[in-house]
Amino acid sequence: MYANDAVPAWLIFDDQFRRRYPWVRNLPKLRNILSVLPGRMPPQLVTNGWIKKAATVEELARRIGIEPEKLSATVRRFNEHATMGRDPDFGRGESQYTRLLGDPGNTPNQALGPIDTGP
Repeated sequence: MYANDAVPAWLIFDDQFRRRYPWVRNLPKLRNILSVLPGRMPPQLVTNGWIKKAATVEELARRIGIEPEKLSATVRRFNEHATMGRDPDFGRGESQYTRLLGDPGNTPNQALGPIDTGP
């Protein structure tokens, strides 16, 4: 990410993902907060700015300083591929390793799912 000048970078996920999977573990600046269990959102992560929460993708884009049209287009493209079980950008779910890290109940790709449930 640094070599491609892609910093800052954002992990964007929807409410469905948040409710289903643990999504942060052992980040150095979050040592005082336990790993976030599925379904939990410690309010201090939002109030201290670590998490940016929004009702729509466009609103989220504005909060993180990205052009809303570009983030919307990126999410639409990602979702189109995710529903087909493909990740042409990063190859998630193509190797045994990334499938192992995924959710066996998630189809058609254990390591991929659409971003479609706000906030």
